[in-house]
Amino acid sequence: MRIVLALIALLTGFGFAARADIDVEQMPAELRAAFVRGIQEELNERGYVAGKADGAIGPRTRAAIQDYQRDAGIEPTGKASKDLLEHLRFAEPRIVAPKPA
Repeated sequence: MRIVLALIALLTGFGFAARADIDVEQMPAELRAAFVRGIQEELNERGYVAGKADGAIGPRTRAAIQDYQRDAGIEPTGKASKDLLEHLRFAEPRIVAPKPA
């Protein structure tokens, strides 16, 4: 929760809060890393294996984003964004990875 609140404060300060969706690639490096860490932590909590929450978007993070997006009925772009983080945090019902057979 602290990361989300810090991100909201940072987004507001950078003028991003008013935009509907923000691709993290457009953010300053420090903000981008914090944002991606938040997404990775949320994905890992839900069973989507994003790897270590290191703030870098690698193949595991991108695949975990796509898997989550598919399960949530969102177009599976694999992109980290403000809308994705909000969906991870607030979507009801809560989306979790299917358990392996």
